[in-house]
Amino acid sequence: MRFKSSMQVATAIGISIAMLLAGGCYLAARQAKRDFHSLLHGDEAIQIRRLRITHYTSGRPSVLEITNFDDLQYLTTIFRHPVTNSAGQVYVFESELEFTDGKELSIILQMGDGACFIVSEDPFSLWNPVQFNLLLTEPIPEGIQSVRKALLNKR
Repeated sequence: MRFKSSMQVATAIGISIAMLLAGGCYLAARQAKRDFHSLLHGDEAIQIRRLRITHYTSGRPSVLEITNFDDLQYLTTIFRHPVTNSAGQVYVFESELEFTDGKELSIILQMGDGACFIVSEDPFSLWNPVQFNLLLTEPIPEGIQSVRKALLNKR
């Protein structure tokens, strides 16, 4: 291909870089979804490094993060033993799950009185998303209890 001007060269380079970045982002998101599904199917190699939960108070977003090692170990364990397609009355929170390898995945975290629900795949899809009920087993770490209390008391 022959370029007639430096503007055409710059445009071609810009388009190429944009395509490479988009492809890289797509592959990283796909791998994060794969890790998420592996975790939900009991993969011992997948660990949660951080859970960031966004909630809204009077229309303003506020973020709570779970970063304590013991709390994350507890969450990782309950994520490995879900019950599929459970439902109930819950409150919905936008959340991001970060794995120890740095990959992140946006999920919807739904909290009710006795369990947490999450939606895998694309939670905003028009298709029927699968819900996984994560039973909170005793003893529930104090950090998890305080986050749940903070989120549910704001409702």
